[in-house]
Amino acid sequence: YKSVHFTCSNSTIGNFYAIFNVTSDQNTASSYLNVSCGFTDIHAPTGNLISPSNNTYSNQTSQNLTVEAFDNYALDSETLQVYNSSGSRINETNKLVSGKDNITGIVYIFPYNGVFKWSYKINDTSGNTNSTVNNTITIDTVNPSLSYGAGTLQNDSNVTHHYVYVNTSLYDLNFASITFGLYNFSKYPVNVTTYTSPISHINWTGVPDGTYFYNVTAFDKAGNRNSTAAREITID
Repeated sequence: YKSVHFTCSNSTIGNFYAIFNVTSDQNTASSYLNVSCGFTDIHAPTGNLISPSNNTYSNQTSQNLTVEAFDNYALDSETLQVYNSSGSRINETNKLVSGKDNITGIVYIFPYNGVFKWSYKINDTSGNTNSTVNNTITIDTVNPSLSYGAGTLQNDSNVTHHYVYVNTSLYDLNFASITFGLYNFSKYPVNVTTYTSPISHINWTGVPDGTYFYNVTAFDKAGNRNSTAAREITID
């Protein structure tokens, strides 16, 4: 009596067969033994969204939406899915890939401003599938609306009081900051104040006699900006 050891390992997906020819010590009898084993990949692939990061604001409509995908055996394809703020899918783009670890970027041009969600559906060669989380991106190509408001003096004003009041009309859906700047006759800053809340006016007090210039600049979260024209005021 002798034992025969046959070991299967799951290093490769598929069905495998081994045939043993068994003969007695006296060569009086022999037989063939068929042994088979098979492995099925039941593990779904995984993926991480790389860029742009979640909750990105951008004034660029063209975006390279990038994912890194992983599979224990072999990746097959990755499908980009883009949804608008109403939850409607507005794009689905498939790309064939290979390997166990793959970084894929699909350049997508967003058709209009708004808030979008994007993700990837990942498939492997065994038919397993998985989806990443959703990332949110806001596309905003519009500059802030900014103009001087009521109470702001006209350009080249001459006054006797020692304050400078500036009021604005400001609107932006994705407001980030507003900066009020007061400069002396040499254009050197006397005071520059930035607010990250939508404060629309400022009053500089205790301003000495002299000639000054002021202007206002607003920024939004997507990197858009707008500035008023500089106005001159003389205090005497």
